[in-house]
Amino acid sequence: MITKLNNDALIELVAKAIHSDWVAWRKSLGFTYSEVSSYAKKTHPHIREWGELPLEHRESDYHAAKAALNVLNKEGLLRLKGEKNESKNK
Repeated sequence: MITKLNNDALIELVAKAIHSDWVAWRKSLGFTYSEVSSYAKKTHPHIREWGELPLEHRESDYHAAKAALNVLNKEGLLRLKGEKNESKNK
């Protein structure tokens, strides 16, 4: 089912998915949560649920989500609300 979302809700949804995928990837490498990031000990403070992640730690996920959605918008695969579709394939 496709639901119309505003841009902020779409960015939030994609950012959550990016974070969830990153957590799954890190866990597959044996990483666990710790307040201290250590590659040697395989710990990282961002290995937690989205809702538990401090806002300042969500910024990289928001940035990646915005970048991905902008690419889709420019390619004409997605139309963000309030933005012109600048597709090369018109």
